[in-house]
Amino acid sequence: MTAMLKPEARSTPELANDVLNDVTLLMKSEGELARAEVKNSMTQALAGVASLLVAVGIVIAGLTIVLVSLALGLTDWFGLAPWLAHLIMGGVALAIGAILVGSAKAALNPENLAPTRTAENLKKDARVVKESI
Repeated sequence: MTAMLKPEARSTPELANDVLNDVTLLMKSEGELARAEVKNSMTQALAGVASLLVAVGIVIAGLTIVLVSLALGLTDWFGLAPWLAHLIMGGVALAIGAILVGSAKAALNPENLAPTRTAENLKKDARVVKESI
């Protein structure tokens, strides 16, 4: 039979010191997690902005050509005055632009970039520390 090991008798100050060291290490780890999460969020935001800028440039060029062609078509097909046909197509372009801006704003919503995992972990850690004290 193996002999049972007795746990070390430790004083209250030693235990308090251990808890303090553990909490300090935990907070340091949470800080590192928060930094990593914020960095990841910023990388995603910058990639989203870059994609948005490229998309806007391409959409503007393509939409301009399409709208001019459609305006010329309205002039020929329905006998509209050229200014009126271009005004109608400009209104269509503004509506499409408003939809695209709304979509981009949703993708860059600050709530999506917040370090939610870190906040949840900090709440859990606070509960564990309270329970251990």
